[in-house]
Amino acid sequence: MNRHLSERQMSEWVLGERGPDAERHVGECARCRDAVNGTALALAAFRQSARQWSEEELGSAAADAWKTESARPWITFRSLRWACVAAMVLMLAGVAVMRRVPRPVAEDTAAADAALLQQIDADVSQTVPDSMAPLVKLVSWNGGTAGASKRN
Repeated sequence: MNRHLSERQMSEWVLGERGPDAERHVGECARCRDAVNGTALALAAFRQSARQWSEEELGSAAADAWKTESARPWITFRSLRWACVAAMVLMLAGVAVMRRVPRPVAEDTAAADAALLQQIDADVSQTVPDSMAPLVKLVSWNGGTAGASKRN
């Protein structure tokens, strides 16, 4: 890194977001190191001033609020266990409800399908379409055509 850190890079440094190039540069450049340290000292002074003011205004309750303690996870084993139990109860209830629901839709669909197949079977097995049925009466199929039987 040939140039000095920008204001943004210095702010990121103070917040703990440090890239390898920035670390190398701060280690080598006294000017940037002083700037970063000055910013960190200014923030520490502001933090101390804010704590002191709040303690004066709010008393000991503010001091307790400022104490840093280890971060407590928002979810504990006990709450996770109860969440799993609740999920299992809901799942079992859902399965029970699904089994009790009658399925007339499936039966109606099967009956409709069977009727449709019978209709298709009747239409396919018909030798002459309904529209040509009157022509069948005009033509005799017993041993020849109608014209041949009239000549004899």
